[in-house]
Amino acid sequence: MNIKTYLDSKYKAATASSYYKEWLAFKSYLEKEQIPINALIHDTIISYVEDLQSKGLQGHSINRKLAIIEQVYKALPLPKVNPVRGFRVQGQHKKALLAPLDYKQLSQYLSEFKASTAIQKRNRLILSLIHHQALKTSEIKALKLEHVKLKQAQIFIPSVLRSKARTLNLTALQVVWMSEYLAKNRLELPNPNRSNLFLSSGGSAQLTNSLLKLQKLVKKGLVSLQNLAHWRSSVIVYLLENNSLLAVQSKLGHRYASSTERYQIYAIKSLQESLKQHRPLN
Repeated sequence: MNIKTYLDSKYKAATASSYYKEWLAFKSYLEKEQIPINALIHDTIISYVEDLQSKGLQGHSINRKLAIIEQVYKALPLPKVNPVRGFRVQGQHKKALLAPLDYKQLSQYLSEFKASTAIQKRNRLILSLIHHQALKTSEIKALKLEHVKLKQAQIFIPSVLRSKARTLNLTALQVVWMSEYLAKNRLELPNPNRSNLFLSSGGSAQLTNSLLKLQKLVKKGLVSLQNLAHWRSSVIVYLLENNSLLAVQSKLGHRYASSTERYQIYAIKSLQESLKQHRPLN
């Protein structure tokens, strides 16, 4: 199958075009090194990664390219052993946390979020899961219909990467929103027969583009917000200000306390500022 035709059949036009450009760049590298596509081995991929690193690309950018090549390789009439499968650059350091946003400001934005269409109501529900349950976007993508327990006002969060599976309570308002979404709004979105809890607005099986559009929308209303992960980290700081470390660790599904502790520095700073305001030093 033609690579461009394959990508066009699997992804939306913009995504397919982006992936095709990445594939052409990789193909150009192979031609420059005089490596036939059917002779691809791990050493070839290592050399390609080293070439990208020499150009200043960071790990996350390199891994995106590798993930695309891995997908395209599946469409080639080559041996089934995919030399790119699972090959990723390791040792990426965690990014420094962004200064947290005010929790009341985030709460107000969520309460005033315009939600009249099915997409808007889906988006409001997604934001509420970040705000009340501190879910990561990867966890939101992994949610299935079967994970929602409306009668118990709970939602099951499956294990994603290093996080632990857990069951979290929904707020009363979330139960109302979720009930409407499942009974009506979700049925108005493309491919409602899929098992995913949240459906993309364009009919894709992936939610990534929908989340990016939502992030872009939210950033217009919250100018200090960098991304949806910034909203989540701000919520975590708030949780640490008002709960024990163990309770927050359990809610987040962190396997190690150290993963939760990295947020504490801002929680401590926030409490110190609050004390100064209410009990100023002479």
